Amino acid sequence: MMKNLIIIPTLDRNVELNRCIDSVKLHSVCSDIIVAVDYDQVDKFDSRSDVYWRVFGEDENRSCIDKINTIAMDNIDKYDFITFIGDDCVVTTKQWDEKLTSIVETEFHGMGMISPGEPEWGRQDDLPLHWMVSSNMIRAIGYFVNTIFKHNYVDNDLHQYAISINSYKKARDVIVEHHHPNHGKSEVDNTYEKGERTWKDIDEQTYNEYLVSEDRSERSKRLYQEKLNNDLKIHNCFDTIYCVNLKRRLDRRQEMERKFRELDMRVEFFEAIDGSAFPSFHKLQSDGYFGSLMSHLSLYKKSLDAGHEKIMVIEDDLKINKNIHRKWFELTQHIPNDWGMIYFSYIPLSEDHQMWNYNLINDKFVSGSVCSGVFEAENLFSLMGYCINGKMMETMLEVYKEIGPTEELDNMITSRLQKNDDYKIYAVSPQLFVGTDTMSDGTNTYLEVEERSTDSRCLDHNTFI
Repeated sequence: MMKNLIIIPTLDRNVELNRCIDSVKLHSVCSDIIVAVDYDQVDKFDSRSDVYWRVFGEDENRSCIDKINTIAMDNIDKYDFITFIGDDCVVTTKQWDEKLTSIVETEFHGMGMISPGEPEWGRQDDLPLHWMVSSNMIRAIGYFVNTIFKHNYVDNDLHQYAISINSYKKARDVIVEHHHPNHGKSEVDNTYEKGERTWKDIDEQTYNEYLVSEDRSERSKRLYQEKLNNDLKIHNCFDTIYCVNLKRRLDRRQEMERKFRELDMRVEFFEAIDGSAFPSFHKLQSDGYFGSLMSHLSLYKKSLDAGHEKIMVIEDDLKINKNIHRKWFELTQHIPNDWGMIYFSYIPLSEDHQMWNYNLINDKFVSGSVCSGVFEAENLFSLMGYCINGKMMETMLEVYKEIGPTEELDNMITSRLQKNDDYKIYAVSPQLFVGTDTMSDGTNTYLEVEERSTDSRCLDHNTFI
């Protein structure tokens, strides 16, 4: 679950703040709250222990905008999203924070801005009154709210950034009520007075000047490039990435988690079926192979039941290309539209499967060439890393419904499906994953596969982690 930080600045509004916090706590599932308050205001508020307090001292910049931005920038490495709501707001939608983060994750690949609906405001435009921004977008811009403004137009500024990368939405079914004097729901106080009469004209002029400034242009370019990089990350190109891992192999899981963090890959672990619990249910080489077969078939079924159209599957004992996101982006231009399965890791075998040689793939390319292209899979062995679409997952399940657990999955694909032109199976060059020399859970023997699964014409061992 994504983590969200809600920032609530307040001034002289104890009753309103408590009402706001109570509504947020009641309807949130993935959020922490930090209240921003001046040092000389602390005694005016109830000392609540269910939120964090950031007290700004006499020697700090204490405008509302400065306080919000300071808290946001201090916390972007701890949270996936940062949200602003005013102390005069009331959240009324259950699980509102999870709903908003889910929209950004699914519609904008985890990088963008979203705002809840405010039905009482009556605005037909998309400008936000309260907003949630992904931390990666904040990093790219360089601020959460621009401190050149006094009080207004920070929403316009962020809105324009998000629109420029097609990553903004107002979720009108997620309601945050704004108890503003304009709605007749509160009295005009000093903050409202300054916001409407003192700061508005100043901020409007500042905004118009900033829109055409060199600083904003540079930030926009940086944001666009970061958005492009984010959207093309390999995990954003599939419904999910599964890493198959036996529950008892915590050591492997922890090592893969370390690699995923280092490479910024979002991966879901799939608990493998332990074949040793079913010694008499198959005719395969080992219980480990049976467990591997049943694990892959189970995750196919899980994915189809979830409505997934394309997934990626990797094992838990491999090395990953250090430049996997860039390499994947370069390879996407070569991938045919009719693909059913694509090998990201493989060992090319001779026709009789007695030898391996990477020169065997040289004349099989459908786009690009060796070290930068895609070729037809023929006599490729290994299921260390691959992607598969829904139609091919259905094919796998149908085959084993017919033959039962009588043939290892990788052997079946090599001997049956790769030989049939109806099944569009390809492989990429260079490989995105290679095996490691390790004790195999499938054969219970020590396997030396790193050299065989690495095309040394394109890669060396330092290419992977």
